[in-house]
Amino acid sequence: MNITILIGTCDKYQFLWKDFVYLFDKYTQNEFSNIRKVFMSETRSESIDGYEFFTPGKIPYSNALIQLLDTVDTDYVLWMQEDYFLSRYIPITQFEKYFDYVVSNSVDRFQVECPTLMESTGVPVLNEFITKGDSLYRLNQDSRFSINMQASIWNVEFFKSVPYSLLSNFLILSLVMTAAFGSVRIASRSWQAGASHADETADIRAVSDYLRRQFSQLSAFAWQDGEERHIAFEGGEKRVRFIGPAPQYSAGPGLNASVIAAEDDGAGEQLVLYVSVYDPGTEALAEPDGSRRVVLARNLPATSFDYYGATDDETEPSWHRSWPQDALYFPSLVRITTSAEDSTDGWPDLTFAVVAREVR
Repeated sequence: MNITILIGTCDKYQFLWKDFVYLFDKYTQNEFSNIRKVFMSETRSESIDGYEFFTPGKIPYSNALIQLLDTVDTDYVLWMQEDYFLSRYIPITQFEKYFDYVVSNSVDRFQVECPTLMESTGVPVLNEFITKGDSLYRLNQDSRFSINMQASIWNVEFFKSVPYSLLSNFLILSLVMTAAFGSVRIASRSWQAGASHADETADIRAVSDYLRRQFSQLSAFAWQDGEERHIAFEGGEKRVRFIGPAPQYSAGPGLNASVIAAEDDGAGEQLVLYVSVYDPGTEALAEPDGSRRVVLARNLPATSFDYYGATDDETEPSWHRSWPQDALYFPSLVRITTSAEDSTDGWPDLTFAVVAREVR
């Protein structure tokens, strides 16, 4: 096929690369092995069979993308991100069907999207069938977010012709979409100018994006223990436990028991993620075994967690220093504070909407 697969990423998300590759190869059954696949990173790379890395350095994202497109020798690219995990088998014949449609109809951009999600958010972008029987829709000329980071097949020349200012705001648009859907809110603070500002902002972006995805996709498990009911969530001042999606190298259910904790590292505190595969047959909120540990942030002055919501029908929503397992409901918000009270050190407070989804 006349197409190259590009996977956008950054150094901070290196821990997701092998997960992406494992699931992509598994659910395409290596039928895409003859298609060139390239990760667009910054300075880091890995040796992964069947995948290349483009590492232009820590330059503006749009500059890196334009440079990468100049190396592509196909007329089309499939643009993805490192956390776009496949969850079912995608036969290459199905992909070829849609790709042939793109080519034969001179489609400039073919976006992969969930119609029900778009309709539920009230974004009027998918409302005209192209062909009966297929889930194909035409994007209206006045549709919002017509340039975004959803997985898409792009005509390379059209991609290059997109105004530079729009490419420069690719990441900003992605965050605006997320905020519009109520998945994350990052409170702002004044920051002193300095040489480390860009790196610090990159750290905040990487960590907040990852945690936003976690808290927006919690699994709404609950267990009955006699007369007591326990939910799959427990929050304390220094740690929070929950069950959410995070692919592992197995054919398991695709759920993880996760803990995000603040730990003393001698120079301050670090924000640490622990994950392990969760068995849905276990009627308890499992504690990760500690075999998979990722440090999300280091040298934080003082880290604490707060939770907003109503624990039962008798109380009004408010902020809590902890959230018990015997609460009737999951919290609505989780806030992570990384500085002491009345201090300007640390990151801005990170506040995330909690979306607990029913597990089927």
